[in-house]
Amino acid sequence: MDLTKVAIGFTGTGGTGKTTTAKLLAEHFGLPFHTGVSRSVFERRHITEAIQRDQTPKQNLELQMAIFQARQEQIYDNPYGVFDRTLLDHLIYTLYRCGPAVTQAKYHILCGDVLSDLIRHAVIFYCPMVTFRGSSDGFREEGFGYRITIDLMHRAMQGQIAHEDIHIILLPITSLKLRMRFIKQHLETL
Repeated sequence: MDLTKVAIGFTGTGGTGKTTTAKLLAEHFGLPFHTGVSRSVFERRHITEAIQRDQTPKQNLELQMAIFQARQEQIYDNPYGVFDRTLLDHLIYTLYRCGPAVTQAKYHILCGDVLSDLIRHAVIFYCPMVTFRGSSDGFREEGFGYRITIDLMHRAMQGQIAHEDIHIILLPITSLKLRMRFIKQHLETL
């Protein structure tokens, strides 16, 4: 398979090594690396994580819809390469942060967008949460409770979106070097 003509995605809660692993993979194969769009949307709107926590679910839904739109634009402009987030990550965060404001109709629309995004990836690597490292970068929400909730939501959503054209591979909980070896071996089988 020509890796320059496919999308490779990573999904999982914050602090599980998605970005680190995705960057390393892109560098190793000489592929474009595409980082998540949330931070750029937050920065354009001058919103910090603390401000977002104080917003109503409806205000947060507006912000999350802007992030969904930015992600879809990123996908349209850059269909190939290594992506450290998928729309599944954004949907899960939207449900966590905006639950009461998400109508059933909006949920079904978003699920359709997520399904389309996931299908376009040749493979998606799921980075599970095992330990809480407590890293702080000013954007990432802190706390074990938050991260375990998001991780559990990932696992539940993956079960709901099972589809023959979606290939989500659980990454082993190991060193970065061994994780990369696992990914390379898996990509050779595509």
